[in-house]
Amino acid sequence: MAVKIAAEHAENRHLAGELYDTDSAMALSGADAEEFASLIETVYDAAIKRARWIDALQQVCAFMHCSAGSLLSSDRIGRFNLNVNWGHEPGYWESYQNHYFHLDPLNAWVFRSTAGDVLVASRSPLWPEVLASAYYREWVEPQGFVDCIGATLEKSPSGAAALACVRREDEGLVDDACSFRIGLILPHFRRALMISRLLDQHDLRVGDFVEAMDALSTCVFFLNAAGELVHSNQSGREILAAGEPLCLVGKSLTATDQSSQIDLRQAVHSMLDFRPESRLERVALTISGANGVSYATHLLPLTSGARRHIGLGAAAVIAVFVRATIIDVASAVSAAAKFYNFTPAEARVLAEIVDHGGLENVAGRLGVSRRTVQTHLERLFEKTGSKRQADLVKLVAGYESPLRPRA
Repeated sequence: MAVKIAAEHAENRHLAGELYDTDSAMALSGADAEEFASLIETVYDAAIKRARWIDALQQVCAFMHCSAGSLLSSDRIGRFNLNVNWGHEPGYWESYQNHYFHLDPLNAWVFRSTAGDVLVASRSPLWPEVLASAYYREWVEPQGFVDCIGATLEKSPSGAAALACVRREDEGLVDDACSFRIGLILPHFRRALMISRLLDQHDLRVGDFVEAMDALSTCVFFLNAAGELVHSNQSGREILAAGEPLCLVGKSLTATDQSSQIDLRQAVHSMLDFRPESRLERVALTISGANGVSYATHLLPLTSGARRHIGLGAAAVIAVFVRATIIDVASAVSAAAKFYNFTPAEARVLAEIVDHGGLENVAGRLGVSRRTVQTHLERLFEKTGSKRQADLVKLVAGYESPLRPRA
């Protein structure tokens, strides 16, 4: 992905350079052409590193001979996805977002326009409405602004992205030279914003995916086509650090139990040798750990359909899920109790049945009579539709949280 971004970045800079060969670009003086080149380079830098939009906006205002500017992406009710401003008096931009955005008549033009449209406020049919508005009296005029030039960068059914630059009295109204210059920069702003959107979507998928994986109590490992580990979640990293029941030998995921290691190696090899016609979708096995704990292990191929787009790129071809077969009884019983409306006494009996079993055993541990435990057990059967203690154990296992306990 990094190589692709770098190539895109280089291509964008090349496209910016090509503009100087056109007749329109020749209208810029040598110094202005250098300023324009620097501006376009910053714009494409901002596409990759969002924090640089403020630098791009400042350079745009200088190039357009304007005192202030903004770069906004919002929906019709003023929820901002991209919100960059430069050159406004302290506190004024905050008041625009919170109040005057909805009073600005020029926003009606933005939401009716199409991508690429340019508006000069003082030449717009909306200008008399602007001059008569509270927005002008309370926000525009106190800052000394006399004109604005804006362009629509993106449009969607629910929102828009726009660039706006404003002038103060000493800079004069927006003239033809200013309109010419926004025409030069507009295609590059639009393309950079599109690139930024694509990168944001990719980062969102990757970021959310990694965060979700790290929240799981199940250990998750991703292997490449050589069977080597390329990524693991937090639970997986913890058992690898402990060296039980899995560890790394070089870059290979290895079971510490010898018999389990043979089964795991064969499962990985069968997955790597997978052919569509073999109909092999997943493999399940059990890995033995210390102290008699068993770990249910499932292998899933990631080489078909939507599985290829999980966010780890083409390197991961197998996902390995490993989970201890013991139950987190407290969390599972708590979740089941909420669903079935168990009383506290019933929940305690259920937890003891799952952990230890046997009416006499449970009665002794809770310090109550066998008949009391029997009564609670009958109510548990009635509420859950179960008929045996083993059914209750299975039911509780189904309510165990897949998430790691909070630290």
